[in-house]
Amino acid sequence: MELTPELAETFGLKPTEGVIITGVLQGAPAAKAGIVPGDIIVSIAGKPVRNVSELLTQVSSIKPGNSEKFGIIRKEAPLELSVAAGTRPRPKAQAR
Repeated sequence: MELTPELAETFGLKPTEGVIITGVLQGAPAAKAGIVPGDIIVSIAGKPVRNVSELLTQVSSIKPGNSEKFGIIRKEAPLELSVAAGTRPRPKAQAR
């Protein structure tokens, strides 16, 4: 979720700094690394994350099995977590 100016101000950030996490899939790489709803991802591998598009682009560039450091703001405190990339599951065939 994009940070609105109001949310950014609450966390002491600029509106163009970070993406707030609203949900994490159980068992997903983010969950395994300890990312929780309410975290704000501000960087990946030292590169700033300013919006959802940048987050998706940077995450998709991590090769499966490799890890990257995610800069996070949690409860107004900076935190760094190492996230190991997984493979995206294939969609199940639709019943006919």
